This record gives sequence, C-alpha cells and structure tokens, in this order.
Amino acid sequence: MKEGSKGRGKRLLIFGLTVPVLFAALVLFLQQSESQRVAAQKQRLQSAEADYQTFQSAMLADLPEPVARYFRYVLTDGQPLIASAAMSQNGVLRTAISSPEWTKFTAKQFVAPAATGFVWNARVAVRPGFHVSVVDSYNSGVGAGRVSLLGALTVVQAENIAELNSGALHRYLAEAVWYPTALLPQAGVQWAALNDNAAIASLTDNGVTVSLEFRFNDIGEVIGIYTDGRFGQFDGGYRQTPWQGEFRNYQLVDGMRVPRYGEVGWFIDGKLELVWKGEIDDIRYAFLTEKQ
Repeated sequence: MKEGSKGRGKRLLIFGLTVPVLFAALVLFLQQSESQRVAAQKQRLQSAEADYQTFQSAMLADLPEPVARYFRYVLTDGQPLIASAAMSQNGVLRTAISSPEWTKFTAKQFVAPAATGFVWNARVAVRPGFHVSVVDSYNSGVGAGRVSLLGALTVVQAENIAELNSGALHRYLAEAVWYPTALLPQAGVQWAALNDNAAIASLTDNGVTVSLEFRFNDIGEVIGIYTDGRFGQFDGGYRQTPWQGEFRNYQLVDGMRVPRYGEVGWFIDGKLELVWKGEIDDIRYAFLTEKQ
C-alpha cells in the first residue's frame, strides 16, 4: 500500500508539473501566431504603391485658410509624402464608458497612407503579471478588432461590419495629424471651410465616406477633431455618437511638426467621457521615393 501511495504521489507530481509546462507552451505558440498575424497585416499595408510626390506650397491655393495655415506650419516645400509611419505609444484607457478604472497600455501602431490603413497592437495591463492584447486594424475598407488574453486566447473578435469599417476610417482620418501628408488633397482628403479656425475634412475609401471637423489654433496646429456621428460599440451594439479628440505638444520630427499627445472620448448625455489618453514615445517615417 505504501509503495502504491508513493506511485500515485509521483504520478500526481509529474502531472502537476507537466500541465503548467504544456499550458505555457500553448500560450507561447498562440502568442507567436498572433505576432505572425500582425506582421502579415503590416506586410499587406506596406505592399500598397503610390506615385512619388513632394509637398509644394502651390498645393494650398484652393484650400480654406485655416487648412492652408496648418500645412504651412507642419510642412515645408519639398517635403516628401509619407509612405508609412511606425509609432510607439503609452498611456491609459478605459475599457468601457461606464468603467471608472483607467488602465495602462503600451502600443505599436503602423500606418500606410498609400493603403489608407493601419494596424494598432496594444498590450493592456489588467493586473500584475496579467494582460490582454488589443489589435485594431483597417485595410482595404475592412475594419477589424480582436482582444485576446495574454496575447494568445481570443475572447472578442469582430471584422468587416459596416459600422466598424466606418468607425475605423474615422479613426484613420483623425490620427492623420501624426502622418500629416495624408491630409493633403493629393491624398484624397476634401476640405470645406467652417470659419477662421475650423474646417471639415472628408475622405472616401472603398465606397465609404467619413467627415470630421478639424479645429485649428492661430499658429496652425490642429488642436482638436469632432464629429457628431462616429459609430461606436455600446451595450453590445453599434450606434452613432458624438466623438471628440484633442492634440497638443507639437514637436519637429523629420522636418514635420506633429503632436506628441492626444486624447479622445465620446459625448454621453451631453458630457464628454474620455476613454483614451496617449503619448507618442517614438515615431519613424518612411517616405515615397522617386522610382529610377
């Protein structure tokens, strides 16, 4: 009996050691698969081609004054148009409007204006030693979002829903202050004046058109964006809700002035509820080059 008890104890010990190892191996495998999916998304964005162009102040002749002031401030003649931008971010976010808790995140974002698309890969701290990964993307008119535990076990996923596609295109347009040549008319953006410090930007991609109000200060910075109708997900469904973002702390990067700080939120019952606050730690550009 004693020998039998020892044998059972040994088997239980081996089982107790094996299961965690197998689970860790499974998590590692799934994390690698997720990394490969993100890399493939970036590769698809990078494969888009665009003709070589440079910014020239003559491009501003027909633009509303606040928009022309913005481009004169953030760009200089001869600035090549951006092919892609790679950003590192950190900040805090709320997972729901109703949540009082702010959670820290770090993220890598890759944007390809030639493809009118992006992929945002974030690590969101939940508690010490535990995190969720959030991957949001937009490519070829398709918006997608995925949340996974430890970057491995998918718990929420959505893709190619009309409202999600529109909301992702809104985001791409709003965040173009970080890749400003994508806001030029040559990149497909149409501008209409509102007043001396505001204008409407409209962008069409794959048959979907979105518009945002851009707000400028007197020196030419975009200090905010607003729309009364971006689609967001609330209580398990999508609805159009007023959405607003603010930007500040402009710095010179590769000859362009871009904001280092941004925050966005939704208006709920007339009150702005911020859900994201982020700093740009690093941003690196690749530019369209003249083909030989």
